Amino acid sequence: MESKKNHKKSLENRGRRFHLYYIKGILPFLAILINLIFWIGPLLFLVLIKIVFPVHTVRRKIYQMMAWIYYMAAWLNGILLFRIMDIRLNINGIDETYPGNFYLIIANHQTWADILIMQHLLNGKAPVLKFLTTRELIFLPIVGWICWAYDFPFLQRKSFNHDRSLDQKKRNDIQSLSSALHKFMRSSASIMNFVEGTRYSVDKSMRHEASYTHVLKPKAGGLLAIVETLGNKLDAIIDMTIAYDSPNPHFWDFLCGRCRDIKINAKTITLSEAFGHDFHSGSSLDFETVNAWINETWKTKDTEIENMKKEFQRNLS
Repeated sequence: MESKKNHKKSLENRGRRFHLYYIKGILPFLAILINLIFWIGPLLFLVLIKIVFPVHTVRRKIYQMMAWIYYMAAWLNGILLFRIMDIRLNINGIDETYPGNFYLIIANHQTWADILIMQHLLNGKAPVLKFLTTRELIFLPIVGWICWAYDFPFLQRKSFNHDRSLDQKKRNDIQSLSSALHKFMRSSASIMNFVEGTRYSVDKSMRHEASYTHVLKPKAGGLLAIVETLGNKLDAIIDMTIAYDSPNPHFWDFLCGRCRDIKINAKTITLSEAFGHDFHSGSSLDFETVNAWINETWKTKDTEIENMKKEFQRNLS
């Protein structure tokens, strides 16, 4: 009887510790939220000036001040996550600076923490990081306002008939993306494209019948549309591979400190190195070339992540 009582008490204590552990994430979450809210006022004020005075010189100054706000917000998040919370980053291949005007960032996607990590890694080194987002996001308080203020490319969700050819779908994607990127190209920026289209999980990997272990099958259509639209305006592609010491990381685990060690490998690739295509020639880049390149890149990335995870295991033993 005494043994059963002790066992029950042990389970209750374990459950209590479990709940207390996940409460730890509330303070970092609130700190990040307060950081965003703090900058919303000055940011929207600058946007108002930009609208009232649509002069190129004024816009350029406004964009510079907005970039400073972005860098400060990302810097404060970095202080919280990587100094106060002591989340450790092992980084390879990040350049001291990326002096160009436009970069394409591609990466595997496991958790929303990926975004905070990339903002931290590129903060002050590369132009403001922007994302392809759906038009519905603009109605989301705070996040939607920030995306709108920084001219994030908003895409409208479109459904394509099954009888449309791949070439027709590709032309529609490029036309839609070209329109969305019109504002994007007003100021220097790094555009982030999660080519898997969603966050990785074991269940998704099984459902998609992916031929990879740690990543999902990449989608070449969006990548092709971006490269075709920006063309020779893109200075380079920055390919990032991210691995967490947690076997199945989630954003709340990250905020609670469960994902303590993170490895990042980065490569800077020119468009000619990636696709062997002359964007000054006026000819279009074909889907097969982009599809072959991104699948080979993802195959290499899958192996990289496997090696990173093995290193995590060796460090634990």
